[in-house]
Amino acid sequence: MKQKSRTIAVLISLAFFLFSNLGIGILPAMAAQKDSSLSNSPKIVSYIGNLDIYSPPDAALADILDNSGDYNYMNFAFWTKEGPTGPALEWYNGTFGDTEQAVNDFHDRGIKVLISAGGEYEAPVTDNPDDGRIYGEEVAKFAIENHFDGVDFDIENIPSGQPDLTSEWLAEATRAVKGLYPEAIISHAPQAPYFSPAQNYGYLEVNEKVGDLIDFYNIQFYNQQDAAYETYEELFEQSHHYQPETAVREIHANGVPLERIVIGKPVTPSDVYNTGYVEKNELAGFISQGIDNELENGGVMGWQWRSDKHQGGDWSEILLDAYESSENLNQSRSQSRSQYRSPYKEVHIEININ
Repeated sequence: MKQKSRTIAVLISLAFFLFSNLGIGILPAMAAQKDSSLSNSPKIVSYIGNLDIYSPPDAALADILDNSGDYNYMNFAFWTKEGPTGPALEWYNGTFGDTEQAVNDFHDRGIKVLISAGGEYEAPVTDNPDDGRIYGEEVAKFAIENHFDGVDFDIENIPSGQPDLTSEWLAEATRAVKGLYPEAIISHAPQAPYFSPAQNYGYLEVNEKVGDLIDFYNIQFYNQQDAAYETYEELFEQSHHYQPETAVREIHANGVPLERIVIGKPVTPSDVYNTGYVEKNELAGFISQGIDNELENGGVMGWQWRSDKHQGGDWSEILLDAYESSENLNQSRSQSRSQYRSPYKEVHIEININ
């Protein structure tokens, strides 16, 4: 009896040791593994700014889905405080049929669908943060009623020189969406100079106030004239002095997590007013170089989907491949897999006690 008791005691101690040192929080660890995998997936974002087919609904929807490439986020442009416009209005009017079913069809392709608020012609920011709250509540209601996965704030024409007021307006709009729609994906699409401390637009303050509510930033690295962001150095390392501290590394150094920095670029030269266009293969090379230099950002955004479709539809595929073929990314994933231990693996231990 004493021999058996000693054996049981040793086995219990050994089991406790193994669980304490190797199996703490096995289920949470599995969940963390999944979350980590998702967060490491590059975001390949596109904007639906124009359509080719408007009817019937099945054909209008199929035209986008069949030409969706490797995009995993699609933003319908635009909702404004006056109401939806462009493809967003078509969505609202039933051009794509039942919106809930349409979203499910996008999900079947691995695509999240967001409503984009603002656009180049709207200037909604005021000196009153309460206006931001109202703006956020209205777009959140539109997103919920029309089954969008979330809201993208493409707020442009914001004033320079009053970062506190501007950032609070944007923060209130963001909080309002999260308050009414807790599950919403929230992205912002600021122009790159909005992150410059020297320009005082306020987006660094936005990140400080509500960065934890924003899933990622579709940063527009184009249409900035002399600050062209057309070389690896200017896009990733050090921006032109005309828009200081707005390269990827510099924005990150100022407090924005790399995984939330999505590089926005025009898909074709016709999608840009002045500067910023980079040919897709060259841009893929920039991304690979950035990853090699420990600047693995959150993904890329292309303006716009229809242009990609008309030029062959491989923009998203080429850019995604730049991330997936990266040696650094593959090593990271390999390390993540090696750290996981299955809770179902059987361990046979024989103990002899004299």
